Order: sequence, then C-alpha cells, then structure tokens
Amino acid sequence: REKPFDLIIALNSNGNTEGDLVYDDEESIDIIGSKSYYYATYKWSSPENRLLINIIEIIIQKYLI
Repeated sequence: REKPFDLIIALNSNGNTEGDLVYDDEESIDIIGSKSYYYATYKWSSPENRLLINIIEIIIQKYLI
C-alpha cells in the first residue's frame, strides 16, 4: 500500500479490546495464493495504556528479491 491509513478500535466496557489486522497490496485478487498481504494481531489494555501489536506474517511477494 502506498497510502497511509488509520486504525480505529472500539473498546469494551472494561476499556480493552483485541483483534486482527489484515491488509493487502490493493492489486492482487488471490492474496493468499499470490502471497501479497500483511497480518497482525493487536490488543489494547486501558489500565496499562498499552497497545501491543504482534506481527504474524508480512508477505509481499512482488517486492521480495
């Protein structure tokens, strides 16, 4: 992706949340088969004011050498 984006998350009643983030190259039709995606999990903890992002996989095949 060449354009930046924002991630807006909704907190539960305890002020926490967690989820998955997947994005692709905006061109490929079969992102898994063409290996052109980014996958991460995130978790926000309000008591600690901390956002943890765990990068699971970064595969952008067309940019690999």
